[in-house]
Amino acid sequence: MINQMKTVRTFKYRVYPTENQKKKIDFCLETSRLIYNHLLQEKRDAWEYEKKNRTMFDLCSQTKGNKLLHSTLVRGVVVRVDTAFKNFFRRCKENAKEKGFPRFKGVNRFSSLCSVDQKPNPKRIGKLTSFPQIGKLKTEYSRPMKGTPKTLTLKKTPTGKYFITIACELEIKVKKSRRKAVGIDVGLNHAITTSDGKFFDSPKPLKSLTQKLVRVQRKFSRTELRSNNHEKVRIKLAQIHEKIFNIRNDWNHKVTTFIANTYGKIKVENLNIQNMLKNHKLAKSISDVAWGDLINKLTYKVEQTGGEVIKVDPKNTSQECSSCGNLVKKNLSQRKHSCSKCGLKIDRDVNASRNILNKEICVANAKFKPDREDVRRSKRVRFSMTQETQVFG
Repeated sequence: MINQMKTVRTFKYRVYPTENQKKKIDFCLETSRLIYNHLLQEKRDAWEYEKKNRTMFDLCSQTKGNKLLHSTLVRGVVVRVDTAFKNFFRRCKENAKEKGFPRFKGVNRFSSLCSVDQKPNPKRIGKLTSFPQIGKLKTEYSRPMKGTPKTLTLKKTPTGKYFITIACELEIKVKKSRRKAVGIDVGLNHAITTSDGKFFDSPKPLKSLTQKLVRVQRKFSRTELRSNNHEKVRIKLAQIHEKIFNIRNDWNHKVTTFIANTYGKIKVENLNIQNMLKNHKLAKSISDVAWGDLINKLTYKVEQTGGEVIKVDPKNTSQECSSCGNLVKKNLSQRKHSCSKCGLKIDRDVNASRNILNKEICVANAKFKPDREDVRRSKRVRFSMTQETQVFG
């Protein structure tokens, strides 16, 4: 059975603005930041003194008469303020520990311009992409765009690079998958272990670049604030962080694409990663492997191939024997599972992944639904990499 599925995909391209265009971008970013702070203050004052909630229509009326910024860019700032408060109230309803009340944007803390309410013209997207108030930007059109363009976003990275992101809506045909089911165990020794005995090892870029990062960070802390040397070292530091992100993001995309194209039904543990990060001995390693990002990328890719990702209760998946169900206690240092009852001797992670696959009673809301912000980040097109494609399997 074939179903039509509407989805939003983003296409990210590197742009090379001229010096004049760079000045325009910096001016628009600073103006957007001031408008954002002004609207945020208006919303806070209205609630504090009048006990009224300023709607998006009210915020738009506050920006009328603005001649410094293009109307579509102003609308993008209004949407951003409104979204920030909606997310805050949502977290309050969910009784989250960190509510994340919207804060004012400091200098150099506003790095993107979003054009809304004006659908981008596909004919003006290519080697020269037209952006409101900036003009035609020289674009590295690395791959053709698909679907109907909805929003256009221009971003300046901490390293001084410029990227343009086009969110496109398109319909894809999804055929129900008949591929086999698999259980997946995420870990630190092996990033992913499948129930059929396949191992996927993360490159762990943060671990490999830690010494270089520490050296540059130490040098950065010794520079004088707002000096030329301070800015030079800051860019070097940002380049290292960008490289770490690129390596991790590239590997995550490759491995999740392979798994989504190989298996139909995928079972994963319902891990509370935020609580696990409170363990300061393991937090750095967990962040380096990026379990949450892996599962989020896997979720939307599997759905687009007709499969599904199901989360199960993680209780005793590492301790139980996958053959006889006997409880075999072991600590984290023990990497082999050895059952005294049935004599099964296999890798600890393979045993856990088999238990995950055999779990029949799933937790409530079995279909995995990642956070909206995480999905938005995982759908972004990764930076172009010179790294060779790894062969999995």
